[in-house]
Amino acid sequence: MVAPFFFLILAGIIEFGQAFRIQHTLSHACRRGARAAAVDGNLPGDIRGLVQAQCAQMLRVNQADVLVTITADGAPTTDTTLLDEGAVISVTVSIPFARAGTGFFGRFMSNATLSSTCTLEHE
Repeated sequence: MVAPFFFLILAGIIEFGQAFRIQHTLSHACRRGARAAAVDGNLPGDIRGLVQAQCAQMLRVNQADVLVTITADGAPTTDTTLLDEGAVISVTVSIPFARAGTGFFGRFMSNATLSSTCTLEHE
């Protein structure tokens, strides 16, 4: 009588752990991308590639599933090498939970998107 309730709670704990692992990976990749964007000499394409490769390696997903957005002072940027010192750079990384999650709920019952943003000043 208690077993179905117990297994439901156990499944929820596992799914929460999956979501936490994915969110932590996105935060880490986002910080790496923001740091690369804050330093001169890195183009947005290189930064996107770095972040996507990090997420693909850690989450075992396709790089195309990882969406990376780079903004400078609130506007999308095409060249981070032309930014002035002190410009505020934000890197946002997002992925659908259904693409990165491995459990039953993540694959079939979730339309959530996990994302992380990191903001640094251009050096």
